[in-house]
Amino acid sequence: MGTNGGPRRIGVLVAHFSDSFQRDLWKAVQSRSRSLDVSTVVFLGHGIDEPQLRHRTSTALYRLARGPLLEGLIVFSQNVGTHSGPKAVSALISQLGLRAVSVGYDLPGVPSVRSESHGAVRELVAHLVEVHGRRNFALITGPEIQPESKAREDDVRRELGAHGLCLNPDLVVDAQFSREQAATVAERLFSLGVAIDAVVCLNDHMAAGVLEVLERKGIRVPEEVAVVGFDDLPESQWRRPALTTVQQPLQTMGHRAVDLLLGEGTFPDHSSVFDCSVVLRRSCGCSMVPREVSDRDVEVRFEQFDRFARLREIGVRLQGAFDWDSLASQWALALDSLGFTAGDVVLYDGPLHRLIRWTRGDGLKVSEELEGPLVLPEIGNDPDWVVLPLVYQEEFLGYIVLCCDLEDTLVYETLRDQMSTAVKATALMEASFHHQRELELQVERRTKELRVSNRNLTDQIRQRRELEQVVQEVSNRTMQAIGQDIHDDLCQHLAGIGMLTSVLEEKLATKKTDGVQPLREIRILLKKAVDRARQYSRTLYPPGLEQHGLVAALGDLVENYSQTAPHIQVALQVEGEDFVDDPQTRLQLYRIAQELVANAVKHSGSELILVRFIDEGEQWSLEVRDFGKGLGDSVQGDRMGMRILQFRADSAGARLLFQNLDPGLRVTCRLRKKQEGHP
Repeated sequence: MGTNGGPRRIGVLVAHFSDSFQRDLWKAVQSRSRSLDVSTVVFLGHGIDEPQLRHRTSTALYRLARGPLLEGLIVFSQNVGTHSGPKAVSALISQLGLRAVSVGYDLPGVPSVRSESHGAVRELVAHLVEVHGRRNFALITGPEIQPESKAREDDVRRELGAHGLCLNPDLVVDAQFSREQAATVAERLFSLGVAIDAVVCLNDHMAAGVLEVLERKGIRVPEEVAVVGFDDLPESQWRRPALTTVQQPLQTMGHRAVDLLLGEGTFPDHSSVFDCSVVLRRSCGCSMVPREVSDRDVEVRFEQFDRFARLREIGVRLQGAFDWDSLASQWALALDSLGFTAGDVVLYDGPLHRLIRWTRGDGLKVSEELEGPLVLPEIGNDPDWVVLPLVYQEEFLGYIVLCCDLEDTLVYETLRDQMSTAVKATALMEASFHHQRELELQVERRTKELRVSNRNLTDQIRQRRELEQVVQEVSNRTMQAIGQDIHDDLCQHLAGIGMLTSVLEEKLATKKTDGVQPLREIRILLKKAVDRARQYSRTLYPPGLEQHGLVAALGDLVENYSQTAPHIQVALQVEGEDFVDDPQTRLQLYRIAQELVANAVKHSGSELILVRFIDEGEQWSLEVRDFGKGLGDSVQGDRMGMRILQFRADSAGARLLFQNLDPGLRVTCRLRKKQEGHP
């Protein structure tokens, strides 16, 4: 039994699951724990002192890893401390106050498990020199504060020295163990005009970035340049060419960490050290038997594509839930559709927090305005759980607790990002609605005061307009934030899936299997999904409005409906020039057109909707005409959001005119031009 009378549980501090090194190490910890009937709770924070502020904010999650829920901690110290070094990890463990085991760093007073790379790195460098005749080396290192990076660099230098070679200082660069930074420094290295025939990267992520640059530049690997890495990540064997690297015994290390923490067996007092081994593949020049693509490999890939297709739909639904009840309902539907058995969301707001709890069989429960410190809620007896932070930019919003029902760990991080965006959007909308209501009450109160007295009339009118402008600005900022989140988060995830699909499609094409055509169709559908998401983001906040003007933005609006509503023809006619130069006026006119077209598409039943922008000399006219059923006598009601449309027209200094036609409805917005010398 655990310390609190429940099942035995241990915590695992992990920087992120997007790194397959940490995923595989965690799975080793998980498998050993299960064999001992011990549950794991994974705290998926990020690296301490990460360069990105939102990542640094995510480390607030680690403060939840405390007793009595947990018996002890396994800390992936090398990854949690990538940017901060061992001292910061030691301080974190001390603050949490639990028995701990470090995987990666040797820490004072903490049992540790680590690999010994000394022999393998020297063997790898000797292989490049003696077998493949490489002489001109470049070295891409990790952060200087990382002991492992420094040790690997020293081994490279010693082995080169043993062969009478040395490193050119200009060819030794730090890429922070990052694929993106490695690609950047590789571009610079191969533009120096210095001979390079081998690149040693101190992890596989950086090697992947270098391979991408060399392929783009048309430099052949390994014929012209050999590239090697470190870690033997699972994807390294799939690269073109397959990557020569150094393998760490992750399964053995994960098992030993659990045994050390729980006192299973007899081991050294402080460190357990395991040797690494060299894995030779094509990127250094060695021949290798290609890895066959098994039926199970293909099946797993299709399962991943299916999950990410569902995640795409889930993300759209979550971000469309602009109140807390709807968000909770969509969260329950998301977990159910993905196959989870339980999951909680804890939303944090100062001293108060909200708990959204879903369990298969028990359904959804929501508890609001709970007081007390931010701690883990009571969790069930399932064997494994993962805790993920909800962070928007530098703001800590709360966290998610999920039962570890899925092997595909990338699903957890995708859900985390989607829910973070959805929670922030819901909070913004709630604040916007609350602010708008407060402003309406203030406007109403001011209006009553004006009826009693006309004193200071000019000043009061100005204040009312300022209040209305604030409402308008809050609405615009909210729509912009949601549009940018769709573009920056959802589109990037979909594009990444498309790249994976292309890689698998190429591999299956060489096998001449039946799976190529479905993959091609999936890739095409993914591209369409990315295009649709970008269209939606442009609809929420059209980027071309400021740069290219109102007519260009109206063109984008019409084009968007040709994609999203192909059964209805939406056309644009422009007569004259667009000289509407005031940004706020342009935005209000665009929103009026957007709302009118959306209502016509949804309610009119018309197969043709015509948008016209007309320069009439002294004024501009913006018309939206449909040929449907019209609105009868209720034109002036709230059915078309008349109050919002009228508010926007007033803000732009324009007039709205509704005309029932036979058939259909025409709405005209007329804006008088400003005369020179007049406001």
